[in-house]
Amino acid sequence: MQNKILVLLFLLFSVSNAESQNLPIPQNIGTQHPRVFGKDMSLNQLKELVQKEDWAAAIITKTQNNVAPYIDHYKTDKTWLVSRLQMYWKTKSTQVYINGGKYDHADGEAPVPTVKFIGGRGTPSSYKTPKLEDIKPYMDDPRGLYLQNKSTDEWEWGPIAATSGITNAINRQILSIARDAAFLYWYTGEEQYAYLAYDVLDTYLKGVYYLNEPIDLSHGHHQTLVSYIQFEVIQDHILNEITQCYDFLHDFIRDKNPESLTIYDATLQKWADLQIKNGVSFNNWNLLEAAHISHIALILENNSAYKNGKGAQYYLDQIMNQTSTRQWSMNKLMDYGYDKKTGVWNESRAIL
Repeated sequence: MQNKILVLLFLLFSVSNAESQNLPIPQNIGTQHPRVFGKDMSLNQLKELVQKEDWAAAIITKTQNNVAPYIDHYKTDKTWLVSRLQMYWKTKSTQVYINGGKYDHADGEAPVPTVKFIGGRGTPSSYKTPKLEDIKPYMDDPRGLYLQNKSTDEWEWGPIAATSGITNAINRQILSIARDAAFLYWYTGEEQYAYLAYDVLDTYLKGVYYLNEPIDLSHGHHQTLVSYIQFEVIQDHILNEITQCYDFLHDFIRDKNPESLTIYDATLQKWADLQIKNGVSFNNWNLLEAAHISHIALILENNSAYKNGKGAQYYLDQIMNQTSTRQWSMNKLMDYGYDKKTGVWNESRAIL
């Protein structure tokens, strides 16, 4: 993540630093996918690289080997992987309540299962993050999560508030498998990979679509930081896997379930809106949020494709040129936090 911030800073410093001058936004994002890794990404070029370079071939082989066990599961039980997602499978809750940095409860009911919120903000947990094969399918129990105690090695029901970020860690692992499967579909054309990835992505994104912004019962600062799935918008790194999975799978979804694209895009729009609404504007939070929003922007279509006008250009402009309470423009942030004479970012720390 530090490397991503450094790259973003380098790009920003390379652009004119005049605060009154807007940073350029592409007028046409194009219609082809994938584009997260560059709009000119070519399947033929990648295949040529794999043929010529052993290291590239090794990456493909490793990815195939990593996904293979889940393809095997899918052939006998199509629900095996998706059922391990941490969701409100039974309750289908839409409204999460936190109390400061701790999960409190959830209520409401959606037409589909929704994504489960994590237990605590940066708090230690006495439980281990389980292997996927050890997770109870469709786990949604008032007792919490069924996990292994670090001290006793015994399996027990741990209250959600005592499980820290385990919920999201499990979901991100599953989304990373889906992302790799989506890539392999794009690379090989084999639909077995696409179906595995689609089931996970579809369940997760529709599960976020029906979530409301969490409510902090303590009425404190946490209300201004919270995400749909955890306590800090900057921690929504799962958007990396989600946007990449969506990008590689886009054409498959368009051909098989085009109506889903409307829901997915609406989900990502509201997720980006919350990234802009919450957080901290004057430090590294602003950059991390901008990175998350840019990933969403790059897989959305042009503004003209949406009735609300919130497409790729809208969100890129929001992070580059527009300033709101908790999301400053890049020019404003650079003027505030970057010393142009010394080249030092104000959050740098001396190493003693």
